Amino acid sequence: MKDAALPLLACGAALLLLVAAAIVVFGGSSERMRQRVRGATGIDARPVADAGPNIRITAPDERRLLRRFAEALGYNPELPAAYAASMPVVVGAASLTALLVFWRMQIAFGDVVGAAAALAAAAAVASFLLRRKTKLYTAELFRQIPDTVSLILRAVRAGLPVGDALRSVSREMPSPSRDEFARVVGEAALGVPLETALWHLYMRTRIREFAFFAVTLGLHGQTGGNLSETLENLADMVRRRVAMAAKARALASEARASATILSGLPFVAAGAIMVLNPGYIQVLFTDPRGNNFLAAFAILLSLGLLTIRWLIQRSTQD
Repeated sequence: MKDAALPLLACGAALLLLVAAAIVVFGGSSERMRQRVRGATGIDARPVADAGPNIRITAPDERRLLRRFAEALGYNPELPAAYAASMPVVVGAASLTALLVFWRMQIAFGDVVGAAAALAAAAAVASFLLRRKTKLYTAELFRQIPDTVSLILRAVRAGLPVGDALRSVSREMPSPSRDEFARVVGEAALGVPLETALWHLYMRTRIREFAFFAVTLGLHGQTGGNLSETLENLADMVRRRVAMAAKARALASEARASATILSGLPFVAAGAIMVLNPGYIQVLFTDPRGNNFLAAFAILLSLGLLTIRWLIQRSTQD
């Protein structure tokens, strides 16, 4: 057991070092950028940990490799606020998964296979959690778009410049819109055109409405015209798109409910069998063949749930 513990400790230490290094690399410039934005705009950009690629110093090869590794896991270094409170959960869940997988796999297949399986399982869990946090962050940002555009429209109608309207969003809207628009205002204060800063926001979040907004401002700057009327048309289009997305999610809720019921039926049946005849269920935990059956069940159930999830996401895409 002592020999088996060495690869386990090595795997856990390597995983924790990689995660810690990623946090240090992608979060190290936060205080410097925060001070620059605060000095230029008067806005305390505390939730924003990075200022965007336009002012970032070229990283060494080690940082580039680490960045690619983090991005492969689903971490978006352009949205650090999305993971601010969840990194301990991600590290803990990945480490616990690695421990459990290594404990089971090294008994059946040896230390090398167990260590490889533990690392793969930890990476899969970390990737799932990070991608989910990114999706929740962008979904909340998407839901706030109608209120954001309406606030900008009211400010422009009141006679404020677009820059001041965006500044009001960074002060009055809740997170995450406040955080992201504080970053847009900070970029504009450093000399980046507003339409370019908004395009950077689209590139970070991949929310098309921000691309529409950036193109609208760019065209208005070139052709002129009534900006409030243009923004009113944009606000109406954005509201309709958000309402359509909400309707699509409501229609997909039936499929989600079906998936939840189908995935829960095996556990309900297992509980009933355990009450009626506990010996049938105990074999799954005491016999190696039963352990293999449980592993196959977990893999097949996970594949089924992932397939249903993929089909739902595909049907609700824009």
